[in-house]
Formats: sequence, structure tokens, C-alpha cells
Amino acid sequence: MAVLDTNVVIERIKRREEIRENTTAVTFVEYPKIVYYKKFYGKILFPDVEDFMLAHKTQNKLLVGQSKNICRFAYSVNLHKQKRGADN
Repeated sequence: MAVLDTNVVIERIKRREEIRENTTAVTFVEYPKIVYYKKFYGKILFPDVEDFMLAHKTQNKLLVGQSKNICRFAYSVNLHKQKRGADN
């Protein structure tokens, strides 16, 4: 499932659209009203320390190429957790 950035979430809310995709703790902080939006059906992904360490390691490897934004990392971390059977 896709992970939406804050700007996309805000635009969807302005248009009164349903949001079925997930978002991150960053959106939870940047736009706290997300938890009250009745048409938000996704999850808010809260990375733990292990997730940030994995993101740092991956981002460090990408320094040769192009780095990724935090939403992409949250999605990657979510997939990683699913593969190891952890609960989100």
C-alpha cells in the first residue's frame, strides 16, 4: 500500500476525499487533524529505533545515488516488518 506525504493528505482533505493509504508519524505531527478526519481509513506508521537505524544504513548506501524521502523509508520499513512478521 502507498504511503502518503503530508501535502497529499492535506490536498485530499481539502477535496473531502477518502484516504485509504497509510501515512507516517511525520504527517501525524505536521497535520494533527488527520486523526479526526472521518474519511481517513489508513494507518499512521510510527517507526521505532530499529527502523531509523535501517533507514540510516540504507540512506548511507544511497549517498552514491539519490537519497529517498522519509515517506518512502516508512513504506520500506513497513515492508521489512511484514517480511519478518512483526506487528505494525
